[in-house]
Amino acid sequence: LSTTVTSAGLRLQFFPFHNRRIAIAQIESFEADTYQPLREFGGWGIKWSLRDSTTAYTVAGEEGVRLRLVSGEKLLIGSHRAAELFDALKQATADMASA
Repeated sequence: LSTTVTSAGLRLQFFPFHNRRIAIAQIESFEADTYQPLREFGGWGIKWSLRDSTTAYTVAGEEGVRLRLVSGEKLLIGSHRAAELFDALKQATADMASA
């Protein structure tokens, strides 16, 4: 799983099958979180939670960032560098707000 944050958006690349881009303007809110991959999503990979309709993009570990999109969609992005991902999203949304 490769995650890239720019001023334009968030890019998730789950090589070689999945490539998703989310514009910063489409992110309503986000928060850093610790999660339980087996309990919440049945493991790692691209998973869906029937409990709360969250789509998870996760490879290993238990830390990530939860996002809620303007559309109401909920995502969890797992990351060994969750704090950096959170900070990058915070900076990107602040840059968009000031533009």
